Amino acid sequence: MLTSFLSALLISNTIIFAIMLRSEPWLLLFALLLISQRLVGGHPESVEAEIDRIYAFADDTVKQRLAQLDQSIVEHRHDPAVRRAIRMYVERWRRGSARLLGRSIAYFPYFSEQLAARGMPDALKYLTIPESALRPFALSHVGAAGFWQLMPGTARELGLTVNDTLDERLDLDLGTQAGLDYLQLQYERYGDWALAMAAYNGGPGRVNRAKRRSGSENFWRLRKYLPRETRAYVPKYIAAAYLFTYFSAHELEAEELDPDLQLTEMITIHDFLSLHRVAQVTQLSPAKVIELNPAYLRGYISPSRRGRTLRLPTRVMPAMQIYLKKLHDGSESRQLPWRSPRLHRNTVDASASYREVITSPTTIDTSAAQLAAWAGVPEHQLLIWSGYGPLDSLESSQAWRYLKVSSFLRFDEEQPERLAAVSPLPPPTQLLVYPKVPPRPRIRPLSLATKNDATKESTKKRPFADIWRWLKGG
Repeated sequence: MLTSFLSALLISNTIIFAIMLRSEPWLLLFALLLISQRLVGGHPESVEAEIDRIYAFADDTVKQRLAQLDQSIVEHRHDPAVRRAIRMYVERWRRGSARLLGRSIAYFPYFSEQLAARGMPDALKYLTIPESALRPFALSHVGAAGFWQLMPGTARELGLTVNDTLDERLDLDLGTQAGLDYLQLQYERYGDWALAMAAYNGGPGRVNRAKRRSGSENFWRLRKYLPRETRAYVPKYIAAAYLFTYFSAHELEAEELDPDLQLTEMITIHDFLSLHRVAQVTQLSPAKVIELNPAYLRGYISPSRRGRTLRLPTRVMPAMQIYLKKLHDGSESRQLPWRSPRLHRNTVDASASYREVITSPTTIDTSAAQLAAWAGVPEHQLLIWSGYGPLDSLESSQAWRYLKVSSFLRFDEEQPERLAAVSPLPPPTQLLVYPKVPPRPRIRPLSLATKNDATKESTKKRPFADIWRWLKGG
C-alpha cells in the first residue's frame, strides 16, 4: 500500500517537474535521481524535502543568471515578485514570449540606436515589454498609448501632437524620443534607475511619498508604499531582461514575423501624402502600411515644415523615393482615384524579395556584436534570428542566420492608375483606412512634475484583466 502511494506520488511529481522544468531537462533528470535514491534507500518521508531542494536548486540557477545581468541599472534581485514574472514568461505564457521575441526584431534595434545616442543604458529598451508588449496600437484603460505608454497630457507637454487626426505617441520615432525624454528627466530627478522607472510608471509624486514614509531611497525598501502596479513594475522589467537574455536556455523560439516588418527604413515627408497612394506605389497591403505608420489615424500625412516620418520596408523604399521625387518635380499628379485602400489587389509576395544567409563564427570572432558588424545587421536581430542569447559563447559549430533584401521593388509609373482602373468602387462603409479608435477618457493634463497624468492602475480590481488581455493577443 505504501509502495503504491509512493509510486503515485513519484509519477505525479515527475509530471509536475516535466511541465515546470521542461526547458531544463538536466534539472528533471536530477530530480528523478534524487527521489529514486531516497525511495530505494528507505527514506520515503524525505520526498517532500527533496522536492523543496530541487525547487531551491532551480531558483539558484535563476539567481546566478540574474547576477550576470547589468547591475548598474537596477539590482536584479530574485524575490517572489521577480520569480513570478519570470515564470510567467518562460513557463506559463511561452506563446506570448515567442511573440515578444518576434516583435523585438522590428523595434529593439531602433530603441538601442536612440539609447546609445543619448548615452543611456541599452537595457532600458526592455521597459517597452511591461509597458506595451511591443504593440504599436497599445492603448491602456486610462488612455496611455504607444510603445512607451504616454498619457495625452504628458505627451503634449513633451511636444507631441495628440488629436483625432494625428497621435504622435504611436509614432516609433517621436514616441520613443518623448518616452526617453521623460525617463531621462526622472533619472535626473532621483539619480537611480529603479526609482526613475517607478516614477515613470506611477508618477514622481507617489515615489516621493513612498520615500518619506519609508525613510529610504532604495526601491526595494520603499516599494511596499507604492501602488500595486508600480510595485510590480521593476520586477516585470527584470523578468523581461531575463527573458531576452536567457530565452535560448528555456528553449524559446521567436514567432515568425513578416520580413517586411523586420527590415524597414524611415524617410521624412513634408507635403500631403495619402497612405492610399503609398499602398498603391509600394504594392503593399494597406494593413501593412498602417501597421508601420500607426500615428496617422485618418490614413494621410498632413503637410509639415519640420516633416513627418514615413516608415516602410527597405525593399520598397527606392520605388517610394522615386515617386516622391516625381511628385516634388510636378511630373506626378497629386489627384487620387476615389478607391478604397482596403482593396489591395496586385500586392506582391514579399518572401521572394528576401534571402536567408547562414554563417559560422571564426577564430577571430569573439562576440555576437563583432559577428553582427561583419554581417551588417543589428546585433539584436542577429541574436533572435539565430536563436542565441547575448551571453551565449560563440562556437565554430554554430549556425548564425540573418536576413537580407535580395531584390528591390521598381517604381511602376502606371501602377497607381492601373490599380484604380481594376478596382471597383467599394461601398461607403469600406472607405475608412484606419479602424475606429476607442474613445479615450477625459484626463486633466498635469505638469511634468507628476508624470503620466494618473497612475496606469485602476482603483477597481480586475482579477481577469491579464487573462482577457492575453486572449486578445496581448
